[in-house]
Amino acid sequence: MLPSNKDPMLSKYCARHPLVTMLATVLSAILVFSIPEPLHAATGANILFISSQTSTPYLRFVEKTRLELQSGDLPPANITSLSASQLSAGAMKNTDQSFDLIVALGREAARVISKWNPGTPIIYALIPKTTYNHLEKTGNLACPDNQCTAIYIDQPLKRQLHILAAAFGKRRHLGVLLGPSSLQQQNTLVAQA
Repeated sequence: MLPSNKDPMLSKYCARHPLVTMLATVLSAILVFSIPEPLHAATGANILFISSQTSTPYLRFVEKTRLELQSGDLPPANITSLSASQLSAGAMKNTDQSFDLIVALGREAARVISKWNPGTPIIYALIPKTTYNHLEKTGNLACPDNQCTAIYIDQPLKRQLHILAAAFGKRRHLGVLLGPSSLQQQNTLVAQA
């Protein structure tokens, strides 16, 4: 079960992880404006979150987004949350439950949704742009009727360094693991650090 908005752990987590809070707030705003008005009118929208993992950051992200959506004047959204492993195990088979929007959190969620291939608009979040582009190029991205978009986790290096400074305070050493898609950022990272 996810924590309530009075949960001190959620407040502490969000204070220590400003990127999660920022992304959840941005996603909430996008959700409010992307779901047609008639769906909000009486019962709220039916939104399915599919998380790549069941770890705390994913659970807190879903909960923070739910709280943000409830804080406005709209009827609260009806949120269902599944892990990618639950979806791949057939959690949505033989169900008449329908959703107005699906939010895929992470690469594994995107991969599993492509196999499910729902006819519902999808927002991909918590993935880098390079991952989204790779999934799209290889045909592993569900995008029914071109009704999909992404909120990339990529942030400018300067913003990432500000977030790290806020999170880790006076620590002066930072290790960075670079891969094939991020190696070209090494010189910029060294210059801004």
